[in-house]
Amino acid sequence: MEAAWQEAGQLWDELGSEVGHEVTAKQILNCASARSRCQAAHRQVDWLLCNLDLDEAMFFFGPDAQSHFGAAPEDAWQIVYLNHEAVTAEGEPHGDTWFGQNNLFKVSPLLKAPFISERFPQGDSEPQLLRPPDGSGDEMLEFWQARNDRLSEQHSFRKRAGGSTSSYFDGYVRGKVAVRLSVFPESRPSIHRWSCPPLGERGSTVCAPGSGGVLHYLNCGGVDWFAAKYGQRLQESQNRLWFHLLAQEKARAGGDALQELYDEVRSVPREALESQLAAGFLVSLSAAEAANPDSESACRSCFSGFWGWALVALDAADVFVHVPLWTEPTLEVPALAAETVELWKLEGADQFQQQKGISLT
Repeated sequence: MEAAWQEAGQLWDELGSEVGHEVTAKQILNCASARSRCQAAHRQVDWLLCNLDLDEAMFFFGPDAQSHFGAAPEDAWQIVYLNHEAVTAEGEPHGDTWFGQNNLFKVSPLLKAPFISERFPQGDSEPQLLRPPDGSGDEMLEFWQARNDRLSEQHSFRKRAGGSTSSYFDGYVRGKVAVRLSVFPESRPSIHRWSCPPLGERGSTVCAPGSGGVLHYLNCGGVDWFAAKYGQRLQESQNRLWFHLLAQEKARAGGDALQELYDEVRSVPREALESQLAAGFLVSLSAAEAANPDSESACRSCFSGFWGWALVALDAADVFVHVPLWTEPTLEVPALAAETVELWKLEGADQFQQQKGISLT
């Protein structure tokens, strides 16, 4: 594999010294290698789905992948797919077949709470999540915050990682991407966003969550898999998410430390999740499938209804508060929100447009 990485030229010069201890370096170089292989392929390859890990599943709608990507807007060169994070309720089995065992998912915080970032989906850093001003989701946020605080205290861990105290995810929240390879001579690979200086902000779009997304089965493979994962990532320093750092510390401690952490994290009391399901911060794919046996419609029904974000500019250059907007808005939109982030919705390859007549208060 290293021989293929070296063909990345400047990227290898920048990252080659890190491949022994940084997963992010390997991921970026893998993208560069995949791009080169697509370029050399006898058949034309139009789209590359980037950095989909072995604990992630992609879902999108249409007869096949060709139809899905063939319907993309012509001016889109990068499509961002939002991610949803698996939860293992107490009593559910743990093992290496998580795609069939885990059905509960935390809905992307970017769909449920305001956040601060560059104009989404630009930028390759984690958004800073805020509490919804109307108090929606307070009970859910307090549950996960109390759990995080309890873990930190129990394991003598001082949270110093990136992210937000209002996040209820243990992993990343900014999604994964597919890129159109016709622009690859000028684009630079990365983990969650590629960059293409000639295009700047133009050409990046977000796939509507009711039309496609990523299911992240984070740490659902059993304690042996958990121990093997973090045993190989002891020296990693670029991933600053707080739970990742906590797991690294327990892996370094050895003994039963990782087992104790895993048991605490992967068995959430089921009764604590019921209100989160009712409030829509958690979804059950098995429940959706029971109501509608068509798996495509089941996924669609879980994540449909969202149509974009209203933006409120801050004093800092190119930084905004993003307010999620649903078919039946639950948050008030500040009067300064003069624009929206539109989504690519697969039906007919049309885009969500700014809803006419929405009340800005």
